[in-house]
Amino acid sequence: MTLTRIKHRFFLMIVIQLSFLGPMQALSNYEIGDKLSVLSEKGLNLRESSSPDGKKLTLVPYGASITVVGLHPDATFTTEGISGRWVEILYKSYKGFVFDGYLSAFAAPQKGCRSFKEYLSKAVGPGKKETVAAGDYEGQSAIRYGKNILYMGEGGDTFALYFPGISIEELFLIGKLCREVRAKKLALEGSGEFSEGFGNLENRMYLDENGVVIFRRTL
Repeated sequence: MTLTRIKHRFFLMIVIQLSFLGPMQALSNYEIGDKLSVLSEKGLNLRESSSPDGKKLTLVPYGASITVVGLHPDATFTTEGISGRWVEILYKSYKGFVFDGYLSAFAAPQKGCRSFKEYLSKAVGPGKKETVAAGDYEGQSAIRYGKNILYMGEGGDTFALYFPGISIEELFLIGKLCREVRAKKLALEGSGEFSEGFGNLENRMYLDENGVVIFRRTL
């Protein structure tokens, strides 16, 4: 085997392994100029510098919209199982740094949200019932929200939610706020999967083979 082929195989192995590591922080991707929502019920402290000891400028409240103005490749840190970095943002007339682990490109749920279906109806728009025409869920009855979010009832209290463009951490936070998730802290298994049991039901969140987040509730 030539050295070139060995290098090529080694590169493929690295790519395959990285594809199963899952999101490294709560927010999947963002760029300068993006507008993001605050998912922390307590709000986020806006600080003068990228440090927990930085001077507090103001509190950015839950649900507020902020604008990203600077990206900083600081080391990640974790709070309540949510990993993230400092990001420079603009909120009203304030400019400073917040922890990006509780930011999302998706709108924050309204107070009193009780389910993913309720959240999606208000944040994305009314769903449309359909039978999935192709892909892994071909033939299944589903409610489609937007272009590609699928909610598939599986009988009784069980269902599956196919949610492209979101991370496990973001969906965990939205799930907590909408009373779909019971855990107070995000704890991922070695495979990068989240699971919890309550009563005779189990919640699981994981990445499918295409890197899309799936939330599944089963008996």
